[in-house]
Amino acid sequence: MSFMQRLAEQFRKPEGLAGRVVSLLMERGNRAANEWTLSLLGLGDADDVLEIGFGHGAALALALERSPGGRVAGVDFSETMVRQASRRHAAAIAAGRVRLYLGDLGSLPESESFGRIFAVNVLYFFPDAAAFAQALHARLKPGGRVALFIRPEAELRRMRFPATGGVFRFFAPAEVEALLLGAGFQRAWSETRIVSGGQGHCILAER
Repeated sequence: MSFMQRLAEQFRKPEGLAGRVVSLLMERGNRAANEWTLSLLGLGDADDVLEIGFGHGAALALALERSPGGRVAGVDFSETMVRQASRRHAAAIAAGRVRLYLGDLGSLPESESFGRIFAVNVLYFFPDAAAFAQALHARLKPGGRVALFIRPEAELRRMRFPATGGVFRFFAPAEVEALLLGAGFQRAWSETRIVSGGQGHCILAER
Protein backbone atom coordinates (compact mmCIF):
# COMPACT_ATOMS: atom_id res chain seq x y z
CA MET A 1 0.00 0.00 0.00
CA SER A 2 1.40 3.39 -1.00
CA PHE A 3 1.92 6.26 1.43
CA MET A 4 -0.91 8.21 -0.25
CA GLN A 5 -3.32 5.31 0.15
CA ARG A 6 -2.34 4.84 3.80
CA LEU A 7 -2.95 8.55 4.35
CA ALA A 8 -6.36 8.34 2.67
CA GLU A 9 -7.25 5.37 4.91
CA GLN A 10 -6.25 7.36 8.00
CA PHE A 11 -8.58 10.18 6.99
CA ARG A 12 -11.35 7.62 6.55
CA LYS A 13 -10.65 5.86 9.85
CA PRO A 14 -7.93 7.37 12.06
CA GLU A 15 -6.15 4.70 14.07
CA GLY A 16 -3.22 4.60 16.47
CA LEU A 17 -0.53 7.26 16.70
CA ALA A 18 -0.85 8.17 13.01
CA GLY A 19 -4.59 8.56 13.51
CA ARG A 20 -4.09 10.94 16.39
CA VAL A 21 -1.79 13.07 14.22
CA VAL A 22 -4.33 13.04 11.37
CA SER A 23 -7.07 14.03 13.83
CA LEU A 24 -5.11 17.17 14.72
CA LEU A 25 -4.87 18.03 11.03
CA MET A 26 -8.60 17.46 10.64
CA GLU A 27 -9.41 19.58 13.67
CA ARG A 28 -7.52 22.51 12.19
CA GLY A 29 -8.71 21.96 8.63
CA ASN A 30 -12.37 21.43 9.50
CA ARG A 31 -12.78 24.30 11.97
CA ALA A 32 -14.37 26.78 9.56
CA ALA A 33 -16.43 24.06 7.88
CA ASN A 34 -17.77 22.94 11.26
CA GLU A 35 -18.78 26.48 12.19
CA TRP A 36 -20.48 27.13 8.86
CA THR A 37 -22.30 23.78 8.83
CA LEU A 38 -23.62 24.27 12.35
CA SER A 39 -24.79 27.80 11.47
CA LEU A 40 -26.87 26.31 8.64
CA LEU A 41 -28.47 23.69 10.89
CA GLY A 42 -30.60 26.34 12.60
CA LEU A 43 -29.95 25.00 16.09
CA GLY A 44 -32.36 25.98 18.84
CA ASP A 45 -31.66 26.24 22.54
CA ALA A 46 -32.76 22.68 23.29
CA ASP A 47 -32.19 20.60 20.16
CA ASP A 48 -31.01 17.01 20.17
CA VAL A 49 -28.08 16.94 17.74
CA LEU A 50 -26.16 14.06 16.17
CA GLU A 51 -22.76 14.29 14.49
CA ILE A 52 -21.71 11.44 12.21
CA GLY A 53 -17.96 10.90 12.16
CA PHE A 54 -17.14 13.21 15.06
CA GLY A 55 -13.40 12.43 15.04
CA HIS A 56 -11.57 14.71 17.46
CA GLY A 57 -14.85 16.01 18.96
CA ALA A 58 -14.35 19.73 18.24
CA ALA A 59 -17.67 20.12 16.42
CA LEU A 60 -19.47 18.40 19.29
CA ALA A 61 -18.20 21.21 21.53
CA LEU A 62 -19.58 23.81 19.12
CA ALA A 63 -22.95 22.05 19.06
CA LEU A 64 -23.05 22.10 22.87
CA GLU A 65 -22.41 25.84 22.84
CA ARG A 66 -25.11 26.53 20.25
CA SER A 67 -27.76 24.37 21.90
CA PRO A 68 -27.12 24.99 25.61
CA GLY A 69 -30.27 23.23 26.76
CA GLY A 70 -30.04 20.33 24.34
CA ARG A 71 -28.17 17.06 24.15
CA VAL A 72 -25.47 16.12 21.68
CA ALA A 73 -24.63 12.65 20.40
CA GLY A 74 -21.94 11.37 18.08
CA VAL A 75 -21.19 8.15 16.24
CA ASP A 76 -17.80 7.20 14.78
CA PHE A 77 -16.37 3.85 13.73
CA SER A 78 -12.82 4.63 14.85
CA GLU A 79 -12.01 3.39 18.35
CA THR A 80 -9.10 5.86 18.45
CA MET A 81 -11.45 8.79 17.84
CA VAL A 82 -14.07 7.56 20.31
CA ARG A 83 -11.41 7.38 23.03
CA GLN A 84 -10.06 10.81 22.15
CA ALA A 85 -13.47 12.50 22.06
CA SER A 86 -14.55 10.70 25.25
CA ARG A 87 -11.62 12.21 27.11
CA ARG A 88 -12.31 15.63 25.63
CA HIS A 89 -15.97 15.56 26.66
CA ALA A 90 -15.70 13.58 29.89
CA ALA A 91 -17.50 16.22 31.97
CA ALA A 92 -20.37 16.60 29.48
CA ILE A 93 -20.72 12.83 29.22
CA ALA A 94 -20.90 12.55 33.01
CA ALA A 95 -23.55 15.30 33.04
CA GLY A 96 -25.65 13.42 30.48
CA ARG A 97 -25.30 16.06 27.77
CA VAL A 98 -23.08 14.05 25.42
CA ARG A 99 -23.50 10.45 24.24
CA LEU A 100 -20.84 8.84 22.06
CA TYR A 101 -21.23 5.61 20.12
CA LEU A 102 -18.75 3.38 18.32
CA GLY A 103 -19.99 2.21 14.92
CA ASP A 104 -22.40 3.62 12.35
CA LEU A 105 -26.02 4.80 12.36
CA GLY A 106 -27.17 1.21 12.71
CA SER A 107 -25.20 0.96 15.97
CA LEU A 108 -27.39 3.54 17.72
CA PRO A 109 -30.16 2.38 20.05
CA GLU A 110 -33.45 2.07 18.19
CA SER A 111 -34.96 4.73 20.46
CA GLU A 112 -32.47 7.38 19.35
CA SER A 113 -33.76 10.08 16.97
CA PHE A 114 -32.67 13.67 16.48
CA GLY A 115 -33.92 17.06 15.43
CA ARG A 116 -30.62 17.96 13.79
CA ILE A 117 -27.97 15.72 12.17
CA PHE A 118 -24.71 16.81 10.55
CA ALA A 119 -21.53 15.40 9.06
CA VAL A 120 -18.44 17.27 7.86
CA ASN A 121 -16.16 15.67 5.26
CA VAL A 122 -17.60 12.22 5.93
CA LEU A 123 -19.94 11.40 3.05
CA TYR A 124 -17.03 10.35 0.80
CA PHE A 125 -16.46 7.19 2.83
CA PHE A 126 -19.87 5.48 2.65
CA PRO A 127 -19.84 2.63 0.12
CA ASP A 128 -23.63 2.81 -0.26
CA ALA A 129 -24.60 6.48 -0.21
CA ALA A 130 -28.27 5.73 -0.94
CA ALA A 131 -28.49 3.46 2.12
CA PHE A 132 -26.78 6.15 4.18
CA ALA A 133 -29.38 8.72 3.06
CA GLN A 134 -32.16 6.32 4.06
CA ALA A 135 -30.57 5.78 7.47
CA LEU A 136 -30.38 9.56 7.95
CA HIS A 137 -34.08 9.88 7.16
CA ALA A 138 -34.93 7.12 9.63
CA ARG A 139 -33.01 8.82 12.46
CA LEU A 140 -34.30 12.36 11.83
CA LYS A 141 -37.41 13.58 13.59
CA PRO A 142 -40.26 15.00 11.47
CA GLY A 143 -39.46 18.65 10.75
CA GLY A 144 -35.77 18.06 11.45
CA ARG A 145 -32.80 19.10 9.32
CA VAL A 146 -29.67 17.39 8.02
CA ALA A 147 -26.48 19.19 6.92
CA LEU A 148 -23.70 17.42 5.01
CA PHE A 149 -20.50 19.32 4.22
CA ILE A 150 -18.30 18.18 1.32
CA ARG A 151 -15.46 19.57 -0.75
CA PRO A 152 -15.72 19.70 -4.56
CA GLU A 153 -13.97 16.94 -6.49
CA ALA A 154 -11.47 19.40 -7.95
CA GLU A 155 -10.48 20.60 -4.46
CA LEU A 156 -9.97 17.04 -3.23
CA ARG A 157 -7.95 15.97 -6.27
CA ARG A 158 -5.57 18.87 -5.70
CA MET A 159 -4.68 17.29 -2.35
CA ARG A 160 -3.68 14.09 -4.25
CA PHE A 161 -4.31 11.52 -1.51
CA PRO A 162 -8.14 11.56 -1.82
CA ALA A 163 -7.78 10.38 -5.42
CA THR A 164 -5.64 7.39 -4.40
CA GLY A 165 -6.83 3.83 -3.90
CA GLY A 166 -10.56 4.35 -4.19
CA VAL A 167 -10.95 5.35 -0.53
CA PHE A 168 -12.80 8.60 -1.29
CA ARG A 169 -15.94 8.81 -3.44
CA PHE A 170 -16.53 12.22 -4.99
CA PHE A 171 -19.98 13.84 -5.02
CA ALA A 172 -21.59 16.83 -6.68
CA PRO A 173 -24.18 18.72 -4.61
CA ALA A 174 -27.00 17.88 -7.04
CA GLU A 175 -26.18 14.17 -6.69
CA VAL A 176 -26.43 14.37 -2.90
CA GLU A 177 -29.69 16.32 -3.10
CA ALA A 178 -31.14 13.59 -5.33
CA LEU A 179 -30.05 10.88 -2.88
CA LEU A 180 -31.73 12.69 0.01
CA LEU A 181 -34.96 13.30 -1.89
CA GLY A 182 -34.96 9.68 -2.98
CA ALA A 183 -34.68 8.65 0.68
CA GLY A 184 -37.90 10.51 1.49
CA PHE A 185 -36.80 13.98 2.57
CA GLN A 186 -39.35 16.69 1.79
CA ARG A 187 -36.86 19.13 0.34
CA ALA A 188 -33.12 19.41 -0.24
CA TRP A 189 -30.86 22.27 -1.31
CA SER A 190 -27.21 23.32 -1.31
CA GLU A 191 -25.17 26.28 -0.12
CA THR A 192 -21.67 27.06 -1.41
CA ARG A 193 -18.96 29.33 -0.03
CA ILE A 194 -15.20 29.68 0.35
CA VAL A 195 -14.13 27.88 3.52
CA SER A 196 -10.52 27.75 4.73
CA GLY A 197 -9.15 28.94 1.41
CA GLY A 198 -11.17 26.55 -0.77
CA GLN A 199 -14.70 26.03 -1.95
CA GLY A 200 -17.08 23.98 0.16
CA HIS A 201 -20.63 22.76 -0.31
CA CYS A 202 -23.19 22.14 2.40
CA ILE A 203 -26.14 20.05 1.33
CA LEU A 204 -29.21 20.46 3.53
CA ALA A 205 -32.44 18.52 3.73
CA GLU A 206 -35.58 18.58 5.85
CA ARG A 207 -37.90 15.79 6.71
